[in-house]
Amino acid sequence: MEVKFVPLKEINLKFRYEDKERQNPDIFTSTKDRGYISYASFTLKDWLDIQLNYYFLTVKHENSVKNFKVDNNTFTSTAILKPSDKFTLSGGWNHIDLRKDLDIRKDGFTLGFEYSFWKDFSFQGNYELYTYDDYIEYLNYYGANVYKISLTRKFGGI
Repeated sequence: MEVKFVPLKEINLKFRYEDKERQNPDIFTSTKDRGYISYASFTLKDWLDIQLNYYFLTVKHENSVKNFKVDNNTFTSTAILKPSDKFTLSGGWNHIDLRKDLDIRKDGFTLGFEYSFWKDFSFQGNYELYTYDDYIEYLNYYGANVYKISLTRKFGGI
């Protein structure tokens, strides 16, 4: 008896250093970005896909009114699960943390599903949670809950 198990269909890993400068003379601004960006993607057979991104950038903004620096830590993740050809589950989380002259933290969370039926129809549902904290008021942050439900039909051959 022979058992073959190939857990990963595809792996993508990317890493880069970024050092760029942009000038906007029409509005008297410029930015300098410096930092690291990483990306990973894992596909397990045809039924699970996971994507992870992280980047850290130090950004220096200059304009005619005020200059400021920002350390940007951002992490995003997405998972897509296809238990069958007709049903898909998805979820994700993102986190943005801006420090130094800006002090902002944002988080987002999403869950969704799609059920395909007949030839070109699908029923979709999605829940998204957003939080935002600018640290102006102690223990006070902003949040939003978004619910989406849709019935779609595909047109054309795309």
